[in-house]
Amino acid sequence: MLSWPTRLTVTLVALMLCGCGAIPASSVPPVQSDQLPAVTRGPFEPPPTCPAALLSGELVAQGEELAIREDPGGLVRPVRWSAGYRVHTEGGRLVLTDPFRAIKAREGDNVALGGGETLDGAWGVCDGQIEVLP
Repeated sequence: MLSWPTRLTVTLVALMLCGCGAIPASSVPPVQSDQLPAVTRGPFEPPPTCPAALLSGELVAQGEELAIREDPGGLVRPVRWSAGYRVHTEGGRLVLTDPFRAIKAREGDNVALGGGETLDGAWGVCDGQIEVLP
């Protein structure tokens, strides 16, 4: 007869060998509505960064583009809008629309633009960082 430790070892090895197969999908219970499956992420990818500065002023026409005048009668700085934003004419004024074509600002609006200065001296606006001021 086998000793107790030997029987335990044989039993554990047999269970491991038999239990190595995959569990059939039909034996896995469905997820309950109050339970959510775990969401796993792939390899860590840092989000794109954007400068954390704020520029306020009036949107003015500069050709067919919108630029920002920081002070009344002051410096007019070109603006580089985020991808998907576009400037077009509507009702005789330039308007800025987001990627969903919603109007975000109009020529003559006082705005605050989150972003930072680009190498060519323009103001680069971070995605969605446009606020029309009263």
